[in-house]
Amino acid sequence: MLGYEVLTPIAEPSYTEDITAVLDRKLAALACYRSGEHGRPAAPEPFLSGYRGATTIGGYREAFAVLRAGRVM
Repeated sequence: MLGYEVLTPIAEPSYTEDITAVLDRKLAALACYRSGEHGRPAAPEPFLSGYRGATTIGGYREAFAVLRAGRVM
């Protein structure tokens, strides 16, 4: 399972995905929703994905961490 960073960067991401080509479309889709707080649009600024791009290989990237389930007793 992949964990996704929302407001705080993942310290050591396992995987990053380049979203540069779809960033405008993603932000437009998110702008269609309202957040629970004060009815503001839910569309975020692309700062975190820009940070990921700047600290890796460029562009806008989303980071994920691989989550592994422990043994179930």
